[in-house]
Amino acid sequence: MKKLLTTASNWKFILPSFLAFIVCLYLFQVNQAKINEITGTESPIVDLRKDYDKAEIQEFFGLLKEEGREIHRSTTGILDMIFPFTYGSFFILLSAFFLKQIIPSESNWIYLALVPVLLMIVDYIENFNTLAMLDAFPDLDAQKVAEASQITGIKNMLTYASQAIVLIPGLLYLIQWLRKRGK
Repeated sequence: MKKLLTTASNWKFILPSFLAFIVCLYLFQVNQAKINEITGTESPIVDLRKDYDKAEIQEFFGLLKEEGREIHRSTTGILDMIFPFTYGSFFILLSAFFLKQIIPSESNWIYLALVPVLLMIVDYIENFNTLAMLDAFPDLDAQKVAEASQITGIKNMLTYASQAIVLIPGLLYLIQWLRKRGK
């Protein structure tokens, strides 16, 4: 695994994963705009919320009407099933690239680049929870909504951790690079 991380973390793989990530973000924005138009207000999809309860989801799904729920269902069931692979590969490859620049090649610190795998797993759990809530609407179970909200909270924390695993080594690499250039 260490060898795979160090050899695959180059611009030939990073750039396509970045482009796929950007395309998915754009498509999310398009679908979010459709949802906002249907609801008549800024109504973030379930994935973009920090937390929620049964009443909030009940109101949101009601505002969506059938048309909006179908958009949300296809966004979650198709686009958000692809998205973890795009951001996951991008975060993993980019963090591995930066890590291999600042640590010895035999170091196990390169495995930090795999933290986004946890994020991807939790994102899939969140997606299945969202689809289950959409299918159950209007008969939502408060306990299941609360559990889904907790998963969303965990996903948010793992998102921050995954971003930090890219940013911190990236900043250290930049500092190292600037020092070398200054000599």
